Amino acid sequence: MTVVGSFAVSHAPGMLAWPERAEEDLRRRMMDAYQRSGERLRALRPDVVVLLTGEHFANFFSVIPAFCVHIGDTTEGPIEPWLRVAKRTIPTDAELANRILRAALDAGRDVAYGYELVLDHGSMVPLELMQVPHDVPIVPIIVNTLVDPLPSLDSCRKLGEVLGRVLADSDRRVVLIGAGGLSHWPGMAEAGKMSPEWDGALLDALVAGRRETLWSLPAAGYEDAGPGAEEIRAWAVVGAATPAARAEVLAYEAVEAWATGCAVVDLLPSRSQPE
Repeated sequence: MTVVGSFAVSHAPGMLAWPERAEEDLRRRMMDAYQRSGERLRALRPDVVVLLTGEHFANFFSVIPAFCVHIGDTTEGPIEPWLRVAKRTIPTDAELANRILRAALDAGRDVAYGYELVLDHGSMVPLELMQVPHDVPIVPIIVNTLVDPLPSLDSCRKLGEVLGRVLADSDRRVVLIGAGGLSHWPGMAEAGKMSPEWDGALLDALVAGRRETLWSLPAAGYEDAGPGAEEIRAWAVVGAATPAARAEVLAYEAVEAWATGCAVVDLLPSRSQPE
């Protein structure tokens, strides 16, 4: 069974930790979009969710892998007590994770692996806001989107292609989630700065079916999009693993209270409409 659904979403921690700070209409539109994406995900009846995201010094400090697959039997999160989410143990699909890891290594993609990775808001925001069922196992794959040097967008594409081939041969119903971005300046003096123009150019390209934009980013306004826009690497891996389609943007808002250009995107809308 190939990929049955694929989503690209933002993971701004404020969506869980301080949602009330956002203007009511902006908050409602974003939460409604997350709710609709979750309804679509659950309607697909996934056997497993493969989750691509960056992390924020939850697991890696002095050693920073470009990519890391969690191959343990469970994980847990969130690590942040302020996220307003109860910490819990989350089941994982170690067998599928091992298949992905070995396929990547066989293809010349030198991917790291770990048995005890834990999850921060980069993973927990989509899991919670999309209401991914707690009994559905996940495969967490961490992409370095934070510490220079970062993996190239082309490297993300190549890993995504390997991932897509593995999932195409799987007997599981798989939903992909890529979490991160869009424009923001996390923890920096420019925090609060966003670029709706850069975000919009990227989203327009996905809606037009130009998935390749994810590994050839629009240059216009990129400096204004900030270091947080580098999290698009999680989207790039997922995009390359997902069958070609025109995306549907369920919501986009540049939310000052969350200091992030926030989006919820269905990359395979023709497959994920609720019955």
